[in-house]
Amino acid sequence: GIWAPSPMPAFEEPEYSSRFGVVSSRIKNLITEAARRGHTPDLWTQIAFGGPGTPSLPSEQVHRAEVARAADHLTGLVRLARGHGMCVVLTNHGGWAGEPRTLVDIVSELARRGLGNVGIGFRLQHAHHLIADLDHHISTMSEHLVAVMLSGADAGAELTGRVILPFGAGSRDRWVTHAILESGWQGQLVVHAVGNDDSEARLLDSLEGWE
Repeated sequence: GIWAPSPMPAFEEPEYSSRFGVVSSRIKNLITEAARRGHTPDLWTQIAFGGPGTPSLPSEQVHRAEVARAADHLTGLVRLARGHGMCVVLTNHGGWAGEPRTLVDIVSELARRGLGNVGIGFRLQHAHHLIADLDHHISTMSEHLVAVMLSGADAGAELTGRVILPFGAGSRDRWVTHAILESGWQGQLVVHAVGNDDSEARLLDSLEGWE
């Protein structure tokens, strides 16, 4: 997977027309270079950088309008990815755009437009407020959920700062494990390394935690 964030600009931004729906040159280079080398990585894409915690949700009318706008914004990237045999994995980073229902609705809207190379990658590090009901949220996303990115989960993590941990180091990781295994969902379990430590060591921490 390649991290390929594509933030959706707000209407009031002065550069809205030059950013909305535009695939950045950096992401284009990543895609074409990967394809040149014979690789077809998933493109882990988020459309917003929301804050931690439960977001305030818009009205149903605004929700539907924003889902359509998000699909418009992502169409160019999704088509470019499809042209190179790649899939877009829409992922969460807090806020309205990272809520399970929002992710499902955007993926469904793109599929309705004939763009079926899009799924959901759910990142636990940006979903601490959802972990208590993780079984329900996995069920909500299961039709489109292709990957879950594991990280340690602590109760009150957003208050203590223990938000990004190796899997197995969090007090709620046993519950997360049971929720995933008992859901019946079949997909990729992903680990990652964040920070300035040795990446191999941090990845091995999470693999050991899962085992």
